[in-house]
Formats: sequence, C-alpha cells, structure tokens
Amino acid sequence: MKRRLLFLITPLVLFIGCSTSVSLKKEMIISDLDFRPYSEKGFLFTTETYTESDYNAIGLMEITLRPGVWTNPNANVIFDRFDAQEGLDSLYQYASKRGADAIMNFRIEWRQLHVMGVSEAYPTFSGFAIKRLK
Repeated sequence: MKRRLLFLITPLVLFIGCSTSVSLKKEMIISDLDFRPYSEKGFLFTTETYTESDYNAIGLMEITLRPGVWTNPNANVIFDRFDAQEGLDSLYQYASKRGADAIMNFRIEWRQLHVMGVSEAYPTFSGFAIKRLK
C-alpha cells in the first residue's frame, strides 16, 4: 500500500516542483473617454445610427494614434503613447473643421504594433461625420 501511495505521490511532487509559478495581483482597471466637453459644444458622439432628424453626410473619418518607438542604449524598446482622450479630441477637431456636428457609428478598434519582439496596443477612432438639420 505504501509503495502504491509513493508511486502516485512522487510524480505529483516532481510535477509541482518543476512547474513555473505565476502570480497576478488583483487589480481594477478603469478606462473612460469623457464626451462632456463635446456635448457642451453641441457635438454628438454616438455608437448608433443617428435617427432623430435629417442630416447632411460629411464623410467617413478615422484617427489612428500609433505610438512612437525607439530603443535605449540597453536595447529596450520604448513606446511613446498617446492618451486616448487625445484621439477623441483629434476626431472632434477634424470633424468640426469639415462642418460636422456629430459622429455616428463611433467605434474604437485596437491594433497591435510589434517591434523587436515587444507588442503595444494602439487605438483607431472612426465614425461617420454628419451635419444635423434642426
């Protein structure tokens, strides 16, 4: 009986002793984009199709926030990231200059940039710019 027990326990001990330990701390990550500054100016961002009134189509728009990349003397890859709010502001500025007062079908798509074995996610903001007729 002891021999059977030893036969069962030994592989388990060896497996546990050779396995890699991974620890992840519990954390809460909160990300948000603040649309209030644009709403206060009468500009609308919506993930839906705008149906409240007629509108003139301005066009499809897309802003990509690809980070800058460089290596330091230790050959570490360093990413110079944008703040996501900068992307939203850039889309608002571009759309406003073209005469739009709303972006419908607003989307954020995350892409990956791979440099020397290191990856970094970066966002692309897109939507259909319109001028609402009131």
